[in-house]
Amino acid sequence: SKKAIEELSEGLEELENVQIQASKDFSSIIEDVIDSIVVVKAGNDFGSGVFVSPQHLVTNYHVVKESPDNIVIGTVDNKAYRAELIGYEPNIDVAVLEIKNGNFPFLEFENMDNVKTGENVIAVGSPLGLSFSVTQGIVSSKQRTGPNGLSIYLQTDAPINPGNSGGPLINLNKKIVAINTWKIANVEGLGFSIRADVVKDVYEEILKKI
Repeated sequence: SKKAIEELSEGLEELENVQIQASKDFSSIIEDVIDSIVVVKAGNDFGSGVFVSPQHLVTNYHVVKESPDNIVIGTVDNKAYRAELIGYEPNIDVAVLEIKNGNFPFLEFENMDNVKTGENVIAVGSPLGLSFSVTQGIVSSKQRTGPNGLSIYLQTDAPINPGNSGGPLINLNKKIVAINTWKIANVEGLGFSIRADVVKDVYEEILKKI
């Protein structure tokens, strides 16, 4: 019917406007989040990390496990700081680092109830040594099972490559929805990140022990 066609056209137009607005919004928030994201170097290993308090940041444990006593982070303004590994959960692959007396800008964890399949997200990190790169994608699934048998992963089609490990997946609210961790080799558009609620729980448990 004519009415149905009109409603469909309006719906498509609304969807297109949302997609255009999402693209614009990401370009405007990158400046607000990039100062909270760092390069993590531990010996010869590189990865990414994100501040979740003025002096604490999270990354993947596999980034720092080989050289836990020799960790340096680099910020977007080309400054370097020594970091201390204060705790980790190897099975989940989360590590918490501390910069003594730090006062860095930080990002909050998103409530996973607010995360929707199909919503736009960006991955920020240093893939293949290309510091502070930004890639965009969508949330493909909110809960996937990883090689460790745990159903704690968010699936995204945002490109994730070596060096992205430990960096955040961020939504339009400028909040962390997941920590980028791994992808399926030789397959594009299948990246996996540790859900924000899981990372937050690990982070809070580690702080309780120090």
